[in-house]
Amino acid sequence: LEGRLLPGYDFVSDSWIARDNDGRDADPSDEGDNVEANACYQGSEATNSSWHGTHVAGIIGARGNNGMGIVGVADLARVQPVRVLGRCGGRTSDIADAIIWAAGGHVDGVPDNTYPAKIINMSIGTVTRCPAAYQRAIDIARSKGALVVAAAGNGNTEASKYAPANCM
Repeated sequence: LEGRLLPGYDFVSDSWIARDNDGRDADPSDEGDNVEANACYQGSEATNSSWHGTHVAGIIGARGNNGMGIVGVADLARVQPVRVLGRCGGRTSDIADAIIWAAGGHVDGVPDNTYPAKIINMSIGTVTRCPAAYQRAIDIARSKGALVVAAAGNGNTEASKYAPANCM
């Protein structure tokens, strides 16, 4: 992805979840999502960082013909990192604001995105009905011409039960 990253944004508003001690900011670097046992809720297991967003970005945009690793499915695409999750997950409001911002919509308190996305990949999902905030954000993104793609059906489960995929 070297040389292909556009300026992104960190939408994780809770500094504890973000692990970076400063909430929302223009540095979308991923601090990891590892946690100690019982950190997310009583009885939750300890986990190592998944680096899932970086992994997915590589699958999408890894440069080809360089003799290194894999070739992404869109190896000429530029990637804009937009961070919405951290340890123990994230907030619906942060995710909704990030969708709007990524598509070029205005979010109060955040500088406007000068590189609106044509495709927004959301490799996230949780078992729930589509939150109204997600649907509103996706509707705004689509009105701005962005294609919103979301994960669903992982683990051989019913895809229609997962938001944001069931918002489409």
